[in-house]
Amino acid sequence: MNSKDNYAKKNEDVRIQYLSCSDINTKNRLNYNLIVFNINNYIENITSYLDIGSQEGQFAEYLNTHINIKETNCLDINDVSINNGRKRYPQFNWFCCNIKDFITNKKYQVITINNSFFYFFNKNTIQKIFNMLEEIGYLFISYGDSNLKPLNITDNKIIKTMEEIGFNYVNSIKSFEKVDTKVNYHITANRWYTCLVFKKN
Repeated sequence: MNSKDNYAKKNEDVRIQYLSCSDINTKNRLNYNLIVFNINNYIENITSYLDIGSQEGQFAEYLNTHINIKETNCLDINDVSINNGRKRYPQFNWFCCNIKDFITNKKYQVITINNSFFYFFNKNTIQKIFNMLEEIGYLFISYGDSNLKPLNITDNKIIKTMEEIGFNYVNSIKSFEKVDTKVNYHITANRWYTCLVFKKN
């Protein structure tokens, strides 16, 4: 049994689509492409988009090169990242605060959380994100196993929690090229990357 089959067996109650790194172009960041691949499966154009944990807007800018987005909003708690992002991508809207303190009446068609969901995995924050989506809005979450495994947070636990809030689970895509499952250090070549897709209604 190879590592892909072994991982699938451990997560057999989750519908997972597996992609090899070559399927999604390793010349660019693997976790970025998992989200882009998924978004392109469901959405042709985005009217309002929020990237939570945006850092300097690297992923938001990357996504803008792959899909038509009318309005891009970036949120991060780090003021240095936000200031650098404003300089690099002045066409985006920037918000410097913790998602827990973020106040807005705006509804977003798409929200992404890329490699930072482990900071937000609690029901109050998930409920807030749910409320920020349009009636038929999508949430795309991407993460590496080295982020969540130490916290004992599995794909199934995330899905169950999201469904309890009211999200509809749509799909999972997971890259499966992993060199050595016993290696603990944090590098892309030795990580599973997962993108979970949820829809509000």
